[in-house]
Amino acid sequence: MSRAPTKPVQMACLHIGYQRILLPADKAMKVLEALQHAVQVEIDFKGHRELYQVQEEPLRVEFLLVSQSQISMPHGEPFPTPAVKTALPPARPRLLR
Repeated sequence: MSRAPTKPVQMACLHIGYQRILLPADKAMKVLEALQHAVQVEIDFKGHRELYQVQEEPLRVEFLLVSQSQISMPHGEPFPTPAVKTALPPARPRLLR
């Protein structure tokens, strides 16, 4: 049974603070949606408790679409494609006795 060719997934690079994360664009949009109300904090350790100090500087978040040709995998490995959900083959009819 041959599989249909998979459609390339549009990837995006999220730049959050000083981190860059590569993930499918649809999932990146969900992360951005979740971060729209986020604020930056610094943790100050006072005694035995943590104090979260909200920073005045807004959270820096960028979204960039990335083409497959811009992605370089370590050791020349191919870019992973998402698992294709395939339907199970129909069950063979059984003879009734």
